[in-house]
Amino acid sequence: MESWAELYTNMAHIILIAGTFFYSRKLYQEVIARLLLALLSPVLLFLAVPFLMIAGLIIPTLEDFAGIVLPKEEIYGLLNIFSAVMLVLILRHYDKTEKPVEPEKTTPSY
Repeated sequence: MESWAELYTNMAHIILIAGTFFYSRKLYQEVIARLLLALLSPVLLFLAVPFLMIAGLIIPTLEDFAGIVLPKEEIYGLLNIFSAVMLVLILRHYDKTEKPVEPEKTTPSY
């Protein structure tokens, strides 16, 4: 049986692949370009940093005071899932913003 860390990582890959192809019905090269754009997006960094800081504060506190030891591999797997979800949300945002806006159809008044 797989470990929890491998299961979390596999779930992250499934979320990333399914979300990518669901939200971008384009050519393969454009999908890769969108992924690179999402990886380099500062939005992802601003969203990920607070969660990493909270995890960095909570995990040692749990280990010191409550005696709960969390395996590092499982935490990295959960962070992979979080990163995959954030990438899919960014792709969804770009997919919505790229649609052209149709001009309003007005009837001429004579």
